[in-house]
Amino acid sequence: MLILGRSGCFDLNVISWSCVHFLDILLIDVLKRGVDEKRIFLAELDADFIRDDAGLFSCLSDALEFPDYFGENWDALDECIVDIDLHRFDGAVLIVKNWASLWRDAPLTAGKFLSAWQGASELWAKDNKSFHLVFLV
Repeated sequence: MLILGRSGCFDLNVISWSCVHFLDILLIDVLKRGVDEKRIFLAELDADFIRDDAGLFSCLSDALEFPDYFGENWDALDECIVDIDLHRFDGAVLIVKNWASLWRDAPLTAGKFLSAWQGASELWAKDNKSFHLVFLV
């Protein structure tokens, strides 16, 4: 399914390290309908109150349904993000709302998160799973 975003068109079925997208908030319903039509795990995260690593880990743990043993550190994130239960799905999409506050208030955290997501996307590609991060603008 093709979605027209700020960074051009992107396809939820594409398996690639090119997994970070910007989407006009007015198109969120189009994205969600596309996800509903596919076997794609959908999670949402509101970054408005994330101020540091701990805040990001807490929000990600809730949104992506990490196990209770998640250690809330970068190594644990790297492990849990590739252990998400996607056996019933062809991929995953994480929608991030209010992302500008994350980049303003915790730019190092945001950068590390982006790097971790792209690394996980490459690993998921080996299992033929798409793994997308969508920032709403």
